[in-house]
Amino acid sequence: ATGFTGGPAGISPTTYTAWKNFSGQYTNVTKSDLIAMMREAATKCMFKSILTQGLNVPDNQNYGYYTNYTVIGLMESLAQSQNENLGPDVAMYDGGVLFRRIPMTYVPHLDSNLVQTDPIYGINWGSFKTVFLRGWFMKETTPKELPNMHNVIGADQDSTFNWVCYDRRRNFLVAKA
Repeated sequence: ATGFTGGPAGISPTTYTAWKNFSGQYTNVTKSDLIAMMREAATKCMFKSILTQGLNVPDNQNYGYYTNYTVIGLMESLAQSQNENLGPDVAMYDGGVLFRRIPMTYVPHLDSNLVQTDPIYGINWGSFKTVFLRGWFMKETTPKELPNMHNVIGADQDSTFNWVCYDRRRNFLVAKA
């Protein structure tokens, strides 16, 4: 992404290019522009649908594509233009656009264009792990009487955690130029 300097944990992705995730820019939502860029990104980041690995189980997918409404709408139109036998359903692909058999997911927050214009994030959830702050995994408080419930005792459980990406090269960002 543009506009950022340095890197996480003080590791510069400019100095250590193997630490970079894939990123690219497109101009139009067409097969020769955005789809070609996404193909390159998915190939270089080794995205593989469970279905392409010979398993017919669409659940428990490690990979996801996330974008805003503008991109989803244009990709639905692109998918519809490919099929000459749609029949009476004029919106057959609404909410069901796939790229390499993985669904495109609409994220309302990405409509705001806070950082990138019309982004597509390719996330390999298998490259992320949950890391808990030492001593804060399901930490329990001392049991106490609950307010307005004179016969009920309760204890709170708290956890403090963060996500850590162990392999940035397995994720990508493609945004409009």
